[in-house]
Amino acid sequence: MTLGLAVAGGFVLAPALSGQDRPAARAATEYASVTINTAPLGASLYGPTGERLRAMMQAEMKRRFRITGDAAKPRLVVRVTEIVIPANFGLDNQSGGASLQTTDRMDGETLVLAPDGKVLHRYPVTVTAPSSTAQGESGVEADFRRLGDLVKSFASWSARYASNP
Repeated sequence: MTLGLAVAGGFVLAPALSGQDRPAARAATEYASVTINTAPLGASLYGPTGERLRAMMQAEMKRRFRITGDAAKPRLVVRVTEIVIPANFGLDNQSGGASLQTTDRMDGETLVLAPDGKVLHRYPVTVTAPSSTAQGESGVEADFRRLGDLVKSFASWSARYASNP
């Protein structure tokens, strides 16, 4: 299937997908395991936040793929390299000035590894969402909801790429 994408007003416009083209509608691709690697984020994501991110991503990937534990099958590795969740109308942590950032973003890649560890496929993934998805909300739970939206989108794109590699 070929998608024609267009950009309008900062949004990517894509045609509606038929049921057979949607990742959730495809037969689940089997992998031995899925590993979530947030180490590239370093100290910026530690403790409960890092654990929650890993748990959310693990659950979303398991919803989209059949994880068998069969060591003869390829493995999935999700590397999250950057997360940006700015305050909607707060202060920019780095400059101390008003935040002009209005988009949440998650960058990383999904790797398909052979049983011997060789990289079979590498799929770069960048997902964005308007920071206003939590408009009118504040606090840690609103930030986790925004993070959850990014995780779901990241897992959906990963499934699209890594299903039937």
